[in-house]
Amino acid sequence: MQYKRNEAFRYTFHHTVSGELIYNDCNSQSITLIDISPKGMKFNSFEKLDLNSNICIKYKIFELILQVNGRIVWCKDYGDFYQYGASLDVSEDYKSTLISELKKLAKTKPQ
Repeated sequence: MQYKRNEAFRYTFHHTVSGELIYNDCNSQSITLIDISPKGMKFNSFEKLDLNSNICIKYKIFELILQVNGRIVWCKDYGDFYQYGASLDVSEDYKSTLISELKKLAKTKPQ
């Protein structure tokens, strides 16, 4: 059986991962990350954001703080909060670091 090792994957967090979303170059808010892949992420926010907005997201996995730029590509309104999908503009260094950290995270047991 052959595997596509370069195929994208999505990691769903089993614990709360908080982050900071910066938009319009100066506004910021707290978000909760739901899942992530090397080129995108899903997160929850209490504020309504415009589709195609340019964003910057800072978050922490273990003790490593990561920062990535992207844009909002979809939104779902759940009444009390909004859930967003973001397409990320990433470098090869970011991808490598993220994959390495997610591998470590996957080896830990969810609590």
